[in-house]
Amino acid sequence: MFSFSFVSFTQTEDSEETPVVVPEQAMEQLVRRVLIWSFKTRNKPTVIYLAEQGIKQSWLPAIKNIEFRLLTIEEIQQKDLKVHFFTKPDLSGNTYNIGFAFGDPTCEYLGENWHFRISKQKVKLWQNGGVGGGCGGSPRNLSRNLTIQWT
Repeated sequence: MFSFSFVSFTQTEDSEETPVVVPEQAMEQLVRRVLIWSFKTRNKPTVIYLAEQGIKQSWLPAIKNIEFRLLTIEEIQQKDLKVHFFTKPDLSGNTYNIGFAFGDPTCEYLGENWHFRISKQKVKLWQNGGVGGGCGGSPRNLSRNLTIQWT
């Protein structure tokens, strides 16, 4: 029998939380590994749109028939696109947490939750549940971040 629990983290515009900074080398490893895990070789050329927040073009892996295209938040909003993106990381003890999601980075999205630790210039990475968010409208979309933990 499976059971699951929902843990919701709300964010307010007035929050003065200190942003978590992930070392650039670790973030590069994380981005490459998550993208390689998420996107496999395609038979036909495919463009994957990514929000550029927190990532660099040079970090993107080469995958046959996939072109990763980075877009600014302004470009995403102007074109009304749903894109893949990394959420802002957080830190608990020595374990970082970051989401990789698809949707509108400023509103509704759904994706995977990843935990990682940095050890001797290497990233130990594992998937842990899902991440999602929503904005306004219905009670199920009231939180900015939603982490689903399978227990």
